[in-house]
Amino acid sequence: MAVATAVLLAWLAWGTAKYPEAFWAPGDLSRYHADITTCAGCHQPFRGAVAGQCITCHGGSRFAVQPKSGLFESHQKLMRAGKSCSGCHTEHRGAQAQITIGVGRWENP
Repeated sequence: MAVATAVLLAWLAWGTAKYPEAFWAPGDLSRYHADITTCAGCHQPFRGAVAGQCITCHGGSRFAVQPKSGLFESHQKLMRAGKSCSGCHTEHRGAQAQITIGVGRWENP
């Protein structure tokens, strides 16, 4: 059992060091995030995707200029409540995937 565990850990370490994105990626990013080249662009180690990383690119000023009524306010309310962006927005489902789910009238183009 100890040898099997050691082999597994060595394989995980090798794969992580040599090919991190290919080794761990669950699927292709959507066309909306195709410019992101590293996992660290969205994910934090041992925590996954966190809202703080999303806000780096999708800050409040970006929502404020959107023409859709209520978009800015609804996102601000969710962020104040500590909600995760991934509760409504998904990734790693392919280039043509819809990344907004279950939000009714607000959909990605």
